[in-house]
Amino acid sequence: MDAAHFYDHLLQAFGETVFIDHECLRAGQHWRTRIDEVIAAAAVMVVVLSKGWCEEIQRRHREHLSDEVLREISLALDTGKTLTPLYVERADAATSAEAMRFAADSAAYRVVQALVDAHTVRWRAASRDADLARLSNELTHCLPRFGQRLIRRCQQQLPAQLDASTA
Repeated sequence: MDAAHFYDHLLQAFGETVFIDHECLRAGQHWRTRIDEVIAAAAVMVVVLSKGWCEEIQRRHREHLSDEVLREISLALDTGKTLTPLYVERADAATSAEAMRFAADSAAYRVVQALVDAHTVRWRAASRDADLARLSNELTHCLPRFGQRLIRRCQQQLPAQLDASTA
């Protein structure tokens, strides 16, 4: 499941409180400003990580390329947001050894180490119901203002939507 599919499912469950850049930005909008506003207003940032995510950060770092994802996660950390890493399918969880590949004063080190330290959630097609329950539990603790009603709705709706999207 890619980030767009995950976004669609969360949007169904939580409504307009869910944001993903390529689905929510409008033509002509200053995208960096809008993303910064959304992060500032957020209670939690679910960081969707797919297979090869850490290698991609390493490549960008090695080639001195701009990395907006690192910038956005750093902003979330700077503003005290809760990070919930969501490892999709065969994505490997972050390790301290991977963080140590970066200079200790770099944004890449800080972000990877924050992902190592954060409680993680997995999302696999084979165990989607159990994984959905774990993610719902995490969001329940991070987003108490949404209450149990939205979490129950999420638990009820997502399995059917996942079945439809994989058919």
